[in-house]
Formats: sequence, C-alpha cells, structure tokens
Amino acid sequence: MLIDSSCIEEVYQETLELRYHIITKAEQLQQKWHFADSHAHSYFNKLNLSYYLALRSVDIRPLQKKLAYLGLSSLSRIEDHVLESIDALLATLERMTQVQSPRDYPILSTEDHSQDSADSNAQRLFGKASNDNHTSIMVTLSRDYTQKDINKLVSNGMGIARINCGHDVPEVWRQMVQFVQEANEKLNKECRMFFDLAGPKIRIKWLVQSSNQQKIQVNDTFLLTGNPNIKISPDYAFQVGVDVPELLDAVTVGDPVLIDDGSIAGEVQERVTEGLLVKVSRINKKKGVRLKTEKGINFPQSDIEQSILTQKDHRDLQEIIGMADIIGVSFVKTKEDMKTAIDIIQAQNPHEEKIPIVAKIETKKGAKHLPEIILSLPDNQPFGVMVARGDLAVETGFKRLGELQQQILWICEAANVPVIWATQVLENLAKTGTPTRSEITDITDGAARADCVMLNKGPYIVDAVILLNELLEIASENSYKQQPLSRSLKMAERVFK
Repeated sequence: MLIDSSCIEEVYQETLELRYHIITKAEQLQQKWHFADSHAHSYFNKLNLSYYLALRSVDIRPLQKKLAYLGLSSLSRIEDHVLESIDALLATLERMTQVQSPRDYPILSTEDHSQDSADSNAQRLFGKASNDNHTSIMVTLSRDYTQKDINKLVSNGMGIARINCGHDVPEVWRQMVQFVQEANEKLNKECRMFFDLAGPKIRIKWLVQSSNQQKIQVNDTFLLTGNPNIKISPDYAFQVGVDVPELLDAVTVGDPVLIDDGSIAGEVQERVTEGLLVKVSRINKKKGVRLKTEKGINFPQSDIEQSILTQKDHRDLQEIIGMADIIGVSFVKTKEDMKTAIDIIQAQNPHEEKIPIVAKIETKKGAKHLPEIILSLPDNQPFGVMVARGDLAVETGFKRLGELQQQILWICEAANVPVIWATQVLENLAKTGTPTRSEITDITDGAARADCVMLNKGPYIVDAVILLNELLEIASENSYKQQPLSRSLKMAERVFK
C-alpha cells in the first residue's frame, strides 16, 4: 500500500512543532534553574532532563501512532538523548519530503550521552558490577551474619553492603564493616559500604500487652503514644510507643495509620492525654497480626513536617562518616531537603572527594518533586535515587506504585542518575528458599532496568544473590518487543507551572 505524501508532510510538520515546543520549554527551565553555568557533565545531564520533561509535558501518542505507521522511530525510548533523537527523526523526514539541504544526522556525544557515560555515573556510586548487565547487587546486612556469610555474599556478587541505621548500634555496624573489609582483602573485591540513615521515620520503640491477647485483630483499639512512662491500662489491648513522639502532634482524628508496610491498617479515633487511639480496620492475616518493635508506622494523609535529618541521624552520621562509601537519605521530599542533607553530610566529610548520596523516594511528594531535586543538585555531587517501594506503596497507594516506579526510572535515565530498585526483591527466596513467579518477572521486567538492585536479609540470602546475578545476565542478553506510548506526565507538567 502506498503512503500518501501528505501524511509524511503532516508528520514532518508535527515533529517540527514538537521540537520547537521542547526547545522553548527547556529554555524556561534553564533560566529558572541557572544550570547553564554548571560544569559540562552536570550541564548536559540537566539539559537533557529539561528536554525530556518538555517532551513528556505533552501527549504525543497521536504522533507516535503516525510514526509507527511510517516505520519510523516512535520516540518511545529516547530518555538519555532526547534532542538528538528528534533531530535524527527530522533528518529522515526531510529526506522523505525532499526538503532542500536537509539537516545532517546528529552524532551522539561519546562524553555526555553514551552508555559509557551512564555506566561511569553508576560506577562512581556502586563500583564495577560483577555481571554483564552492568547492574550492581546490594544486600542488607544482618547482625547475625558471620565472616563466613559475608565472604559468601561478596564472592557471589554482592557489590554493595547496606547497613540500615534504623536498626542496631554503631558497635554492630563497625563489626559489619570489618567483615566486609576482610572479605574484600581475602577475595580481592571492592564491595562498598552503604549506610542508610533512618530519617524521620516513625517506628515502634516499645509495646505493652494489657491482656493475654498475642495478636491484634480487626476492631481492636490500641494506644499510640510517645510517653514511655505511662501506666499499663486495661482499656487498650496494646499500648504502642513510638521513637519520634513529636511527629504525633501533626496527626489528627480521622487520619489513616498503617503499620509494617500496611499489614495493619487503622484510623485515629480520638486524641487523648496519653496519645492517639487507633481502631484497626484491616489486617493481612485472618488470625491476627503480631506487633513487633522496630516496625515502621506510616501516616499517609497526615501533614507531617520534620527536618530531613533527625537528631538520631546527626549522631549516627558522626559514627559512620569515616566508614561510608555511600550515604542514603530517607524520605527526601523537596529540593530543600536534599540541599540540607548534602550540606550537612559534606560538611562532616573528612575526604576531599564528595561522598555519594542517594535520595530515597518513598512518598508522593518526593516523587512529584524529583525533577526539581535533580535540577537543583550542586555540580559534581555523586548522586543516586532509590525507589523505596515499600513506603512508596504505603504512602501513595498500591494502585499507583507501578506507574510511579516507571516514571522515576524514566526521569533518572534522562538525567543520567543511577537508580536502586529496592524492597521485596526475591524476598520469598531469601526467607524460604523458594522464589515466587512474580518475583522472577519483577526482576526481568523492572529491576533489570535499574543500575543497582537491593536484596534484604534472610537465611537463604546467598541463594538469592546467585539467582539475581543469573537473572540479570539473562535479561541483558534478551530483547523484548516493547513500544511504550508517551502520554503527558503530571510530574513533567507541574515543572512548567
């Protein structure tokens, strides 16, 4: 079937208009964020991000369909070289429409937009990956791991050892670091240390049962309090103490309360002298759920404002600053949060070279402001993003999780920012020795697109590392028939408002 030349001309004009839109909108961001004065590497990354945000601020699906019909690029995988792809498409269309003196095809810059550049950014944070997929493996360490356990993890592919500062104490952390250092020396490896600051996360610090009831049930009412000296009351099945009591002041009657990534859901019924009365509305096990200390508590609809680094974080930072290769900052929501954290951390840095910092995106607000967070980064700050899917799902709702994690990947790829894919990766395998089917597809369809994948601790963690390595290598060898369509993103639209 012959293609009407007027159709090609129409597509050409639409593509020209799209390029004009991208350039115009990107210039607005350059003027707003003043990144034209940045160092070359930082400038080109932020410039490309501005092009991508401009592209995704409009719905180009009708144009994509026409381009696919003509057998041309549908502009669906251009995150890391936006304008070059548009110009390459225009160069082809100008030859198809017989424009006099058509533009030259662009030559991709090997310094700023190639795969080598993306790999170098990831290596700056995570070191050289042990598999052909260029994806590093991070493992959360347990205080129970021995030197032998750490040796097995490092020899089988663990490239980053994570210490969660929300658990244990500095003495235990130092022992973990020593184990990793000895494994590196023995195995001639370079496993790095990632210290994850707890941040303004409310956790269960202590709990008291006022009866013989062992598990919490639907319709139970429990007391949420920050006062460790209150008397045990028979009026509540459980009294739950939190580690950051001042955050409860921002919670109001009617606000939802979620414990342990949503395994217990309830609602604040009343504010009393001792704290908050919470009635349980849903649990994830029919026979009840056992409350445990150190489990997280989320208030997804409460307007809680807290300094990005708590007093505990400041104390922990003094302990870890000489041991950390990477520092994770929890619950980053705004560019101001990121600036504060970077300033505090680098001010204590004993080395001339800047410490790589990872922003954990685990709230709706953090995801919404991710473009501004990246555009506001200081020059030469090694930076990465963790998709913290546990809290992100709880804070935003499970329905939006899939869409949000993909958007974060797109934005970070456009800015050449390395991404860590985290939470419940091969969790069933690590805990029971057997993976689920969904865990396998989670890696091949999602995690393999990230620069680093995080595993949590468990008795079968070595098996999980071995399988993850194999799956990542398989994913790198296979190609998939994917043609994503690019509707406008709210995350991109709001940048221009």
